[in-house]
This record gives sequence, C-alpha cells and structure tokens, in this order.
Amino acid sequence: MIPRIVDGEVTEFGIASGYPLNDTISCKVTEERNGDYSLTMVVSADDEYADRIRENKIIVVDIPTRYENMLQGFDIRRITTESNKRITIEADHVSRRMKYATLPRYAVVNPDGEDVERDWTVHDLIVNTMSRAMANRQFTFHSNMNDRVIKRSTYITIGNNRTVMSEMFGKEKSIIDLYGNGWEWEFRNFHVYLWESRGKDSNLRIQYGTNAKYIKKEMDLSNVYTYVWGYWNGTRSDGMRVFHNMENYPPQPTPHWQDYVFARIMPLDTTDIITTANITSSDILQAVRDYINSHSDLDIPKIKIDVDYIALNDAEDPDKVEAYNSLKLCDTVHVFLEKLNTEVTAKVVKTVYDVLAERYEKITIGNYNEGLIKKLVASENTMMKNIRSKVSG
Repeated sequence: MIPRIVDGEVTEFGIASGYPLNDTISCKVTEERNGDYSLTMVVSADDEYADRIRENKIIVVDIPTRYENMLQGFDIRRITTESNKRITIEADHVSRRMKYATLPRYAVVNPDGEDVERDWTVHDLIVNTMSRAMANRQFTFHSNMNDRVIKRSTYITIGNNRTVMSEMFGKEKSIIDLYGNGWEWEFRNFHVYLWESRGKDSNLRIQYGTNAKYIKKEMDLSNVYTYVWGYWNGTRSDGMRVFHNMENYPPQPTPHWQDYVFARIMPLDTTDIITTANITSSDILQAVRDYINSHSDLDIPKIKIDVDYIALNDAEDPDKVEAYNSLKLCDTVHVFLEKLNTEVTAKVVKTVYDVLAERYEKITIGNYNEGLIKKLVASENTMMKNIRSKVSG
C-alpha cells in the first residue's frame, strides 16, 4: 500500500483515507518490544500532495500484525526539506500521544469509598490512570489479564506529574516495570493492548557461535549478576521513615554463580515489593529469593542477534530462512550457549518493516532490558545516599 496522509483529528483509517503519496521514495517502520514505534519516510517534493506534508497530519501505512495486516497511523514529528527536492518525514505512532497526557500527582482512592484494603486488578489500575489524564483521553484499554491482582492496598499513589505513557509502560516505576515481568504491550492506533505474552514460541533454535552468514551475533556480559543484596527504604505503617537492609544475611547467589571468576552483586530495592507493617531483614531476604526465582536470566549473558533480510535471501538453508521469515515482534527463539552448556530463550525485540517492499528488512533477537542498567544505577545511588545519611545522622 502506498502511504497516505490524513488530517490529525482522524481516528479511524481506511484504504481510501486522505491522499496517497505516490512519489514516496522509501518508508520504514521500526517497532521495539515495549518501546519505540516510529516511522521514517522520504517523499519527492514533486509529489502531487507534497504541500499537505505539514504539522497536524498523520501518515497512514499498512503493516503486518500477528494475524493480519492493519492500517496504522503515525503523527508527523519532524519534516526536513533537502536541496535535492526530497522531503524526509519522521513520525511517531499515534499511541505516543500518551507521552503528552500528563497525570497530576494524586492517590487513586478505593472506588468503593471505604477506607479498607482491596485488591487492585490490572483493569482497575490502568483504567483509573487513563481516566485521570489531563489530555488525550481517546484511548481504550484491552487485556487478557483484566482480573489479575497486582497490588493489595487502600490507595495507589501516582508520582509527581508523570505522563500516562511513563506510568503505564515507562522504564522505571511503571506498572509494567513493577508488576509485569514479561508482559508486553501492543498498539493498534487508539486501542492499547496489554498481553501476558504477545508473541508465540517459534521453536527456532540458534546455536551461538555458528557461521551462518546472514546473522550478526553479540554476547554481552555487562548486565550479568551472580548475587543479589536487598534493602528497603520507605515509611512504615507507624509513619516512621526507615532504611533497612539484609544486615543479618549475605548477598544471595544466583543459580550459575560458580561459572564466573568474581562476584557481581546487584543491589535490589524492595521498597515497592514489601508491604509488611514492620519490616525485617528476613522479609527482605525472602523478597530477594523470590526475585532471583522469577528472574532466572540474571546470571546469563545477554544475547543480541541481528537478522538482515536482504542477506537472508541469499542464504543457503531454505528451512532456516523460512523460520526467520515467519518471526514477528515478541516471538520467542531458543539460543544455545555452547561454552556455558546452557540454552536460553530470547525474544524478537525489534523489527524494521519496509512498507513499499511489503516485507521486514531487519529483526533483532535479544533478551535485553534496556532500562535495567539505569534502574540499577539509580537504585544503587539511592542506597548509598541513604547509607551516608544514616551514618552522618
């Protein structure tokens, strides 16, 4: 489908919506798992409707989803006109309007009006969050986990002037960061979907270290941890502000800690995990052990594999080529690490789709959590500040 341009207030897109940009030179859509969703395209300035390329417009393209193709809209963010009569357009998916929907600081109070503890479900929390946005409330929420209990509390506090996007699927302190290890978002224009798992298991097995000429592989040990040490920094039920740690227990080992020549200790902030009235070292210890059990890849090197579809077409193994061609964002593959004699699962974490050629140009397979390092550094800085404050006090 040729990309089309429509007015910015349009919320439903059809194959005849707006105006076709027939002189489009290139058009690529990049989508990352729980991350970026953007479009970059180049159009000739001689296009019949080039004068319509301006602010407050949406680019509509046809791209594949899990089961079918779908028209998706992208808000124009930047326009660059070059001397060679080319117009470069950068656009963000319309769901990114949630970046500009600010949430004032508030507490989501028990909707029943009773000052008692209640179970907050995924549906409760997200619908409450979206309804309090100061703008851009046209989004609807869907999930296959509506009744999943994620927090038991009298109220839930939203932070200082955050946006809907950062509160729901930001990298730090978001709903998916705190509660959804493995949860995945999907965006279909103004419909937002939260899946327990968005993709499928492809059963594709990749052996790290093979010489397949159409894949580029990278192994990264910078985020590998062999021990976890926990701390708690918050306000107890009696109103007292305290900092507490595992002073009676050593850092807890991960399953493969013996595979490494030196200890790699990860500080874990358990403040948002533990709600016990009178916090103890044993509470923190249990939270750390639960965290290790639910994060089995802490001591596994992170894998990143770039699959170039242009080179893929020249590959010699037709079965593997077909297996790669069938992959979609969030699908699972299996990577065998020969040196560790370990097989790890990895996800398709990024896709680049060529709209004009109607095929994927590149996919990235990996098990990276891009926000992990920043989160751990921030946690460690907070921990050290509190330790210094406690010592100086």
